[in-house]
Amino acid sequence: MPTFRTSEARSSSGSASPPTRPTSASRSTCSAGPSRGCRRATATSAGTDPTSPRRIRPGVAHQHDELLNRIRQVPGFEHFLRPAPFDVLRRAAQGGTIVLLNVSDEGCHALAVTTDRATAIPLPIDVGTVAAQTFVYLNALEELEAAPAGTPDGDAAEAHLDQTLAWLWDAVAGPVLDALGHTDTPADGRPWPRVWWCPTSGLTMLPIHAAGYHGAADGRAVIDRVVSSHTPTLGALLRARRPSTTPAAGARSVLAIGLPRTPEPPGLPDLPGVDAELAIIRRHVRRPAPRVLVGPAATTAAVLDLLPAHPWIHLACHGSQNLTEPSENAVYLYDGPLSVPQIARLRLDDAQIAVLSACQTATGGRLLEEALHLAAGFQLAGYRHVIAAQWTINDAITPRLTDLLYRALAEDGTPDPAQAATALHHALRSLRARRPGRPVLWMPYLHIGP
Repeated sequence: MPTFRTSEARSSSGSASPPTRPTSASRSTCSAGPSRGCRRATATSAGTDPTSPRRIRPGVAHQHDELLNRIRQVPGFEHFLRPAPFDVLRRAAQGGTIVLLNVSDEGCHALAVTTDRATAIPLPIDVGTVAAQTFVYLNALEELEAAPAGTPDGDAAEAHLDQTLAWLWDAVAGPVLDALGHTDTPADGRPWPRVWWCPTSGLTMLPIHAAGYHGAADGRAVIDRVVSSHTPTLGALLRARRPSTTPAAGARSVLAIGLPRTPEPPGLPDLPGVDAELAIIRRHVRRPAPRVLVGPAATTAAVLDLLPAHPWIHLACHGSQNLTEPSENAVYLYDGPLSVPQIARLRLDDAQIAVLSACQTATGGRLLEEALHLAAGFQLAGYRHVIAAQWTINDAITPRLTDLLYRALAEDGTPDPAQAATALHHALRSLRARRPGRPVLWMPYLHIGP
């Protein structure tokens, strides 16, 4: 049975007592009733007391407004503490199209955003259908982890995944790409169109980038028409496009972290593919040579300490998600988890790329309107590109993908993160060509960023 880089998805719940309504005594400071003394005291505290909020608030509000105006005059802070206008956000679509997938009771559509326009594309779906498809997909993934391929249950689970990918093509990706004019596979030597998917609701859980009929080989698949990336918001993609201030040589410093064996938490299986993965990185990345942390050296403190000096990070380890508390999503280092909040608190302005070779690092949770996962945490910390897994990945397949990926990203021995999306795209097409009838082997991987 193959080894998977995952731990069991967890759920948690809790409740808080409702706020209590104030009693009648708490509504008045005068128990003797509406006497003149009480009215005088109230008038004095509200009208003549210089510390009264009624006298302080207008001055503070004016100072607050003046401070905001001063901040907004600083270049780069024009929209501080207010939403960026669409004229600014649409710049994020440079070089392609951002597709926001809206699912609501009022209607479902895709909003295709380019640098000069936004176009609504109706989708033949509804909230109930999306919820049902998400349920089938998640159940199939759980069944696949419990039943290996080649068994009746494993084959049935893969068949359900194939049905989900076909539905995603017919109902979502196919109509969108047809409307955008991406109807064929680009000819050899021609540039591939770029599409950034920004899903909402239950679609955050589904592999829109892998939608299609992969056994048919007739071009009805997203991977055969466009290079796909994901973004949690337009603003996140816009921030990822900011220019780097780090010299090119510094931007190529790679920190590779591997956990063939994970002591904490107990019970996680060994990952024999990690050693091969790290060897592949060493072979491809030569100028400069990568910094490698393996096993006991890969502690949470050591990794957090080294991140600022290495704009490129590769994590090969176990990962997990918590569907009800996505802030607890984490990858597991030698001494415990490295979680979303720990990563998101960092400010790595010149970080370039994070390759998260672990399971469930780009999976949404039940807070379905927010893409709160580890990959988004790395992007929030400053990484322009993130390559991550939406669900369970196979430890035996990962070294092959790593070889294809780094062969493209470090073609002459010098790593270059700028082509991360295209490199991943062609690596996944190569994996699919080897086993066209088993998209489960490659569909978890996705790219986030420009």
